[in-house]
Amino acid sequence: MLRLSFILNIRPSSRQIIYSSRFTHSIYPLTIREVYDKKPLNQSINLIGYLLNVRKLKTHYFLDLFDGSLTNNQKHLQVVASLNNHPDLPHLIYGCSINVQGKLVRSNHPKQEFELQAETISLINSCDASNYPLKPKSEQTLLMLRKDEHLRLRSPLAQVVFRLRSQLMFSLYEYFYKHNFVQIQTPCLTRNDCEGGGETFRIQPYKSQTAQVEKEYFNDQVYLTVSGQLHLETAANGFGRAYTLNPAFRADKNLSRFHLAEFWMLEVEVA
Repeated sequence: MLRLSFILNIRPSSRQIIYSSRFTHSIYPLTIREVYDKKPLNQSINLIGYLLNVRKLKTHYFLDLFDGSLTNNQKHLQVVASLNNHPDLPHLIYGCSINVQGKLVRSNHPKQEFELQAETISLINSCDASNYPLKPKSEQTLLMLRKDEHLRLRSPLAQVVFRLRSQLMFSLYEYFYKHNFVQIQTPCLTRNDCEGGGETFRIQPYKSQTAQVEKEYFNDQVYLTVSGQLHLETAANGFGRAYTLNPAFRADKNLSRFHLAEFWMLEVEVA
């Protein structure tokens, strides 16, 4: 159990980046973004990622490696490998995942600063090109991304949206922390209807058609929260300044693209 004195002394680190590789100590695998930031030239590094492009020139293969850590997926790290040292290179195609170890050296190409000279390449997972929905150099429509949700975050558009959301969350937390607000996590299951509009989702356990529910599961009617306002007001009464950033649910009568059944809402209370 954590001591109370330890808990009270916890301070979140601001914009602290933990670098990881053989040239530093960290529990996290090295990312391509950290390679661009630290530039460990002439050192041996290990990277894990998936291939955006595979090109062959005589006895050498040029692999465009990406791992999702860069803000622009058009920016990648080029891996150069010799067919003489890596006989399995012809099996590498767009979309497959690999683990590569090699030396980072300066590149002769005017548009790229450095490249990774591969020493060992291990195939983590192959890719069936005939069934893989993300085709190289093809437009990725919103309908396709909606259909193949497990691959959605490999698309540039989805990555931009989620990175923007992540940065927005961080900025909000940082702002309220600097102004001595206490973050409160209000419950999603509640008996409160703060808005009073009756647009709530009622919660009840799943039962088979033959089963009969003799009483409420919670001995009362329970709903998905529409707002954490009441909980937040009591928190502000104790802390003075409190906020919450939690999901909210509204059972609007008009189910359309202009009405969200679930969304995230920022609420702030100052006493």
